[in-house]
Amino acid sequence: MNLIPLIKGEIFKIQKSKSFILSLMLVTVVVIVSAFISFNSYTGDWRINLEKKVNDDWTLLSNINQDDMAFDIIQKEIILNTYHLTHDIPPSGSGHLISYIEKYAGITSLIGLIIMFYASNMVSKENTWGTLKMMLLRPYNKEEILISKYISLLYIGIVMYIFTFILLNISGVIIYGLDTISFTSVALNTNGELFEQNAIIQIIKRYLYSFLLLSAYTALAIMISVIFNNSNLSIVITVFTFIFGGSLSAYFSEYTWANFLFFSNTGLDSFGVGQTLSLEPSPVFSTTIILLYTIVFIFCSMAIFKKRQYV
Repeated sequence: MNLIPLIKGEIFKIQKSKSFILSLMLVTVVVIVSAFISFNSYTGDWRINLEKKVNDDWTLLSNINQDDMAFDIIQKEIILNTYHLTHDIPPSGSGHLISYIEKYAGITSLIGLIIMFYASNMVSKENTWGTLKMMLLRPYNKEEILISKYISLLYIGIVMYIFTFILLNISGVIIYGLDTISFTSVALNTNGELFEQNAIIQIIKRYLYSFLLLSAYTALAIMISVIFNNSNLSIVITVFTFIFGGSLSAYFSEYTWANFLFFSNTGLDSFGVGQTLSLEPSPVFSTTIILLYTIVFIFCSMAIFKKRQYV
């Protein structure tokens, strides 16, 4: 099974489309806006703003009852920010290149939405245009065609990740320069304990987590496209699922089985360190669940795609 020609063909079709150029332009605009906001809020010394925030939080804390949920949250913020000040470690997004890149790593969510858009109409639109029928006349089976489309979308996602990362580095250097780089970040784990971590590793983890979710959402979008075989309907259902899936999981959160739902395990960035494998959401558990769902989405897509007649 040689999928390389098929994958190259799919990548070529995407890269030559106007929507791909518009996608790159959209990401560029988002990065420029993010850089503009960061530039306007940059004071040159992160300590000034952080000291003011700590003082404001102490004032706020004195007016809140200890039984209030917000009390614990604000108290942890004070502990975390005080640690930053005491050990001279800039917090995330507070005025240096690495923290800027880490802060806006969330732009990858936009890339995920773009790839889902491609995936949700890749099969249905090609069926409408008749290009899918032409592909089926070649010496490739349906499973190979579908897998090649999936792999090509992941490749495009990686290209856009790299593109975004380069833009963030360029804009970050322009705003902050290279003199204030800090490779250390501080966070609170699930037990409320402070720990230091390498900021570069955290950025890599965020991108890897994001790519894991992109892989799963892409498989889901392709499955929806194959099921409904309607471009517009597939896009609407895919976007709706992407936006409101978390709310659906939250509705069933009181049940133990809800931990096994796909959308209950998509908040990988929220996890701390020191967690082990259990039936509660954790990096290992959630990664396993997402991978399993991805495999299920792909096999369901292949099963439906194989049975459907396009010629």
